[in-house]
Amino acid sequence: MLFTANGIATVTDAVITTADYAEADADRPAFWTKQARELLTWNKDFSQAWTGAIYFEGEPSDTRTYTYAQLTDEVKRAAN
Repeated sequence: MLFTANGIATVTDAVITTADYAEADADRPAFWTKQARELLTWNKDFSQAWTGAIYFEGEPSDTRTYTYAQLTDEVKRAAN
């Protein structure tokens, strides 16, 4: 839906219909779950993101779990 052959999305590449807007308005989590399953490749079940935690995987053995509050604090610290 949003990715071109070279992997770079642009506004002109976006294709969304009135039905898409209606579907998103009716049930946003279900809409984005559908988009995530159809458009992205996941190494783990992405539904973990809905639990209130973010699982980060960097280099081998570099994994962290953040709550949204902790992530917000990290972003604020990096921004200042």
